[in-house]
Amino acid sequence: MHIHQLHPEKHEKFLTQARIDPITGDTLEAGDKIVLCAECKSAFHSDSWAYLGNRHCNQTRTLPAIPQSTSLGHFKKRSAEYYSRVNSNFKIHENLQSVVSAGHRLGSVLIDLALVWLVQYMLSYTLSPLLWTYFLLRDFSYKGRSLSLGKNLMNIEVVEERNENRLSWWQSVLRNAPIGIPQLAGVFGAYAYNLSYSFGNSFRVADNLVSAIFTIILIIDVILLFGNNKRIMDRAMDLKSIFRTRENN
Repeated sequence: MHIHQLHPEKHEKFLTQARIDPITGDTLEAGDKIVLCAECKSAFHSDSWAYLGNRHCNQTRTLPAIPQSTSLGHFKKRSAEYYSRVNSNFKIHENLQSVVSAGHRLGSVLIDLALVWLVQYMLSYTLSPLLWTYFLLRDFSYKGRSLSLGKNLMNIEVVEERNENRLSWWQSVLRNAPIGIPQLAGVFGAYAYNLSYSFGNSFRVADNLVSAIFTIILIIDVILLFGNNKRIMDRAMDLKSIFRTRENN
């Protein structure tokens, strides 16, 4: 992703176009950090681009340089109201309050992981299946609130990209499967090992393999989270994280 900071002299021709951010409706000014869609050449504040999930025109490429041609001036007419009309599901939040930083999202995951490991360590390892089931269901909402302690503390939730519906229990399980499923497999592998050495040893081999795969997925997830704010399952399931700015149902 290419982010450019507008300079009053270097980008004088571009600034004279009085381009408007399609999300906020604000005119782009000197000093603003912007991103340009490589497909349609529309210009966005960097926060607006993050709000869109770092993609536009069904692609993620951005321009490596700011175009100087004045032929792109017609894009300034594409205001926030324009995008609201052409896409009834597009929701504009004042001051981009729905943009959730990578730090907030990672923090909520770490809080839930810490809760699971702390309860497991202090109480009993036999609670592991229940605790990791909680982790799988952490994005499922009950009475308007997700079950996740981390997300409640961060005041965020995960919803569907298109209509911002809250997640069902099976969507939550799928989203958290890259972390929760390998951990559950490890728990059952340990149980099997205690019951039967020969049977359990095969489980241990499988557990090591699954753990290795889990570690790779986790590393990729963290890279994607800080790189484009979209984790693997979020991209696969078309989900996004938002701050709770709406009324709870």
